[in-house]
Amino acid sequence: APIAYWLFNEGCGTPSTDNSRNGNLGSFTTSSYAGGVSGAPGDTALFANSTNQAVTVPAGGFGAIGANNQVTLSFWGFGDPAQQARNNTTINGNSGGNNRMVFTHAPWGDGRIYWDSGVVGGSCCGAEQRINTNPLPVNLYEGQWNHYAMVKNGTTNFSGIYVNGNLITSSNSSTADLAGLTQLILAQDHRGLLDDISIYSRALSVPEIQSLTNRETYLTTGGAWNAPAIWNTGEAPAC
Repeated sequence: APIAYWLFNEGCGTPSTDNSRNGNLGSFTTSSYAGGVSGAPGDTALFANSTNQAVTVPAGGFGAIGANNQVTLSFWGFGDPAQQARNNTTINGNSGGNNRMVFTHAPWGDGRIYWDSGVVGGSCCGAEQRINTNPLPVNLYEGQWNHYAMVKNGTTNFSGIYVNGNLITSSNSSTADLAGLTQLILAQDHRGLLDDISIYSRALSVPEIQSLTNRETYLTTGGAWNAPAIWNTGEAPAC
C-alpha cells in the first residue's frame, strides 16, 4: 500500500487529504481544481497554475523510504498546452540543498523528464542520483492525461522512469542513498493538472506500475495483491 496518496478530490478548500490514512496532510495557499483523470462525477485534480497551488507536506511520515532505501513515485499529469514544455519542478522531495530524494521535472523545458533520487552531499545531478529521458513527443507531457512512475531501488541500484506503464529509461548505477527526507512539495511550480499522487516505500514491480497505469488501484498486505481498493469515485464535499 502507498505510504501517502493524494487524490485531490476535495474540489475546494486548501488542505489536501492523504487517502492512505497515514496523516500526510498537504497545505497550500490557494485552491484550484479541475476535472480529474477518471472523468467521474466528484473526481477532481489539482489545477497548478501558479506557485500558490504548490502543496507542502510535512516530511515526518516518510522514514520508511530511508529504512528500505527504496521508493516509487506515481502520478497522473495533464500538462498545460499553452505553457509546456517549461522548466517545471513537479515534485520536490529533498533533505536540504540539492539532496534530491523524490524529485522530478516532468517535464523540463527541453522536453525531457528528469528523476533525481538520493543524497549526494549537496551536489546535484550525477549518475549516482539522476536519470533522464530523451526529448519526448509532446503528447507525453501536454494536452492529455499521462501516467508517470519513477522508481529507485537502493538495494540493486536500479532507477527507472515509466510513462504509461512503459519503461522509458533506466540505470543500474543509482547508488545515492535515500535516507533523511525532510521536505516534500507537490506541484512546486508545475503548470497543468496533477492527480492521484502516491508514494511507496518500495520499488514497485512492472506489473504493479502497469496496474496503476490501467487505473486499477490495489491494497497489498505482505506482498500479496488483494481486491481492488478505492478509486476516484468519491463525491467532493460541499464547500
